[in-house]
Amino acid sequence: MVAAVPALTGPFEPTPSLTFTLGLVFLLVLAVVVALLFDIRSNTRRTAEAVEQLAEQRETDESDP
Repeated sequence: MVAAVPALTGPFEPTPSLTFTLGLVFLLVLAVVVALLFDIRSNTRRTAEAVEQLAEQRETDESDP
């Protein structure tokens, strides 16, 4: 004789709408994280370019009497 697995009951029963909502929330969080990572990468690249330009400008200013 196999014991029956009790069904989930109560307010936290996984329903299709709850699963769909949790899936949408997960995808939204994932999209925000990816967008932030690309934004950080872009800002890092622009900052590096600005630092290079400042270094070149400083070298040019120092070489001019």
